[in-house]
Amino acid sequence: MAFYFYGLKGVTGLPIPPLGPDFKLEVWRPTLGHCRPQGFRLMPYAIWWLFWLFRVFRDKGYAVYIVHDTRTGKAVHRSHVFPGGSDFRS
Repeated sequence: MAFYFYGLKGVTGLPIPPLGPDFKLEVWRPTLGHCRPQGFRLMPYAIWWLFWLFRVFRDKGYAVYIVHDTRTGKAVHRSHVFPGGSDFRS
């Protein structure tokens, strides 16, 4: 599995490409009662939820963009959005 990290400065919203009729986009954000998107394993989402909860992230912008195949109901892609100042490489 490959992991890619991209940084965008000065961007307030992400451009969403059009999806075909067989796909649905879900934008998941953490809440006090939900530390991970439904159907995903607890780790590493629990750690990122704790970062969100205790304000390790600069702001509340942490989100997960999930593309679901509407025919099977399965997630076929996910992208994590971390707030500015959240550089995990250093």
